[in-house]
Amino acid sequence: MTHQQRILNTISRTNMDKFPVQFDFTPTALDRYAEYRHLSHSDSSMLEVMDNHIMFAYLNDGMGKLKTRAFKERYVYDEWQVRWDMAQEGTFFDTHPLEDIENYSTYVFPSSEDPELLDYANGIIKKYSDEYLVASYQALSMFERAYSLRGFENFLMDLACEPEFANELLDKITAYQVRVAQRYVQAGVNAGRIGDDYGSQRGLMMSPNMWREIIKPHIAQVISVYKQAGLPVIFHSCGDIHEIIPDFIEIGVDILHPLQPESINIEQVAEEFGDKIVFYGGISNQKVLPYGTPEDVKYSVKNLFDIFRRNGKGFILAPSNGIGSNVPPENIQAMLDAAEEYRYF
Repeated sequence: MTHQQRILNTISRTNMDKFPVQFDFTPTALDRYAEYRHLSHSDSSMLEVMDNHIMFAYLNDGMGKLKTRAFKERYVYDEWQVRWDMAQEGTFFDTHPLEDIENYSTYVFPSSEDPELLDYANGIIKKYSDEYLVASYQALSMFERAYSLRGFENFLMDLACEPEFANELLDKITAYQVRVAQRYVQAGVNAGRIGDDYGSQRGLMMSPNMWREIIKPHIAQVISVYKQAGLPVIFHSCGDIHEIIPDFIEIGVDILHPLQPESINIEQVAEEFGDKIVFYGGISNQKVLPYGTPEDVKYSVKNLFDIFRRNGKGFILAPSNGIGSNVPPENIQAMLDAAEEYRYF
């Protein structure tokens, strides 16, 4: 069975031999683990060691260049004219081109027709799409992109006090993302992957009704491009998004990432939705991986498999976000060993 087929079988809950796994790293963490195991940094080497199932076809955009280590400077501007500070492992937005609303009338939105936008993605599709689930990578796709332009507080105020403007801005972002999704489909990806964070550690960043009225219709348009092409959709949204999981199911999300145990009661959502959507993540990247013992890590992995065996089997084991450099290599190895020991049906 190919890795791609195992993911598709997990979505359909048919002919399942074992749970899929997906272990993604920050560049610094990957360097550290590769040194620990005396491995090369090639995609093929890491795929073999991790037994990963998904390959991401990054765009030749700001986020894609971050993922592929193309940036060397501390401060970089992406195609939306947002400045990123690269000094920390996580990176963050440093300036916002539409922080002053007076700039909106002269702001030039990026072109979704950039002929080089899918150069890296095309190579990944050609090399890996027969064996692995090659997914698009549309990060910061809607809400996050809007607040990267306006600033976080400003865009929350736009949503509350200037909904017409908020919708207008989101319409322009949506047009860009829809066209990028169409180009991904034409290029031959096996799945769509869309990212947009809506949750904090203790709830949504806005009311569920506000999200449903303003954000949901826009993100649904992007999802529909992949669904109309018959492709599964992975959606990434950090934090406590429990209240809107039914909405994700409604608009066609097949796989929901990252399932952070500090934010969501994993057993509860597995019981409620485990037969309706595939959950992807679950291993604590805040506590167990960086600060637990190898035995703690092994217990966490086994417990996650046990929960989803009881609740629909729709699960892809992964850390609850990219593994950071604060995770001891011994704990990474314990995670891999436990995954191999306990994942079989």
